[in-house]
Amino acid sequence: EGLLLLTNNGEFSRFAELPSTKWPRCYKVRVFGEINPKELAALEKGVTIDGIHYGSIEIDMPNQRSSLNTWLHVTLYEGKNREIRKVMTYLGLRVNRLIRLSYGPYKLEDLKPHEIRKVKSVAYK
Repeated sequence: EGLLLLTNNGEFSRFAELPSTKWPRCYKVRVFGEINPKELAALEKGVTIDGIHYGSIEIDMPNQRSSLNTWLHVTLYEGKNREIRKVMTYLGLRVNRLIRLSYGPYKLEDLKPHEIRKVKSVAYK
């Protein structure tokens, strides 16, 4: 759910997915479970789960929760397969909604569901 980038430029696609670009990938994530703020803060140093190292993950909890469902703003820089879900599961949380808000210079902003917007190319290399 959220921002989806489509391209027919293979070179750009490879560039954009590499962690070396250091492009932030920002998500709005709803999780279910008891949150430990110290565990969330520790993710900024990265974490290793089942032998896979995940780099720095920044997490902000913008609102105080009123139930066991809590919205988080999550920013990561690698974007490994199912990274957010795996890290949240490791912390004892279940992701029940995940919305990509931005990917590097591309932002969801006010784009409505099913709406398409052509974007200008960005210099990469």
